[in-house]
Amino acid sequence: MEYKANPVRRGHVPRSFKKRQQRFWVILFLVLVLTSYFIIIHTKSAKAEDSQTSPLFKYDHAGVRVVREGETLWEIADEFTDGVDIRLVVAEIQRLNDCTADIYPEQALYVPVKR
Repeated sequence: MEYKANPVRRGHVPRSFKKRQQRFWVILFLVLVLTSYFIIIHTKSAKAEDSQTSPLFKYDHAGVRVVREGETLWEIADEFTDGVDIRLVVAEIQRLNDCTADIYPEQALYVPVKR
């Protein structure tokens, strides 16, 4: 008895190969989606951490300034702008002191100082 191989038609791909190929593409797609998700989440959390710890603009050191009666945070920030947008100075004073716009007389505030 002579052994005859199963004839394979030209261009025919076995079903098992097709299934493996489909699984490969599905798994590859899921890996790419999950990787992208984790990269985006990590990037957002890193930016949030950086914004809480790093200064908003470059200055030499933080000095202390005592609030006088009737002063606002904007008036205090205006003294320390040195060419920087006053909104950044106000935000930096708030970040340094972990406060909002509410300040009171005799309160000591850290302020960004350039030489």
